Amino acid sequence: MRGISLFLNQLAEHCPDIRSVWVIGARTEDEVLGTCSPFGWDLLAFADLETLQQLRAATDLHRSDVRLRVVTDGNRFEPAWGDAGLSGSLSGWSWKRVSEREAFYAEDGLAALRPGRKAVRLTEKTLSAPLGVLQGRPAAAPAVRFS
Repeated sequence: MRGISLFLNQLAEHCPDIRSVWVIGARTEDEVLGTCSPFGWDLLAFADLETLQQLRAATDLHRSDVRLRVVTDGNRFEPAWGDAGLSGSLSGWSWKRVSEREAFYAEDGLAALRPGRKAVRLTEKTLSAPLGVLQGRPAAAPAVRFS
């Protein structure tokens, strides 16, 4: 996860109200999350509308190798920067959290008809540390649960 740890720490500093960050897409299939991927990082953050606006204004966080979508109301998400076509909803993706660290989804909403894609939680906000990022490691209990 070294390839994205610094970015996650910067997110925590700029936007402490982010509740959790998940990696979606091809990176979830990497054996080591720090390995190279041809398109970079595809992330999904759970926060609120104010945090989304903060992220859009924080141009120092905007990276061409990171696609960051922000879930603002528990369902709908929008990109923090870049292609507005990345907007959508968790219900439209048939998002299903199956454990503390894993969820499955289908970007076309057809998860019931075929196996979904995997999402992996990278960080989750704890009561004591923003985003629960402690030296690049995921949060430990007690954590606030979000899906």
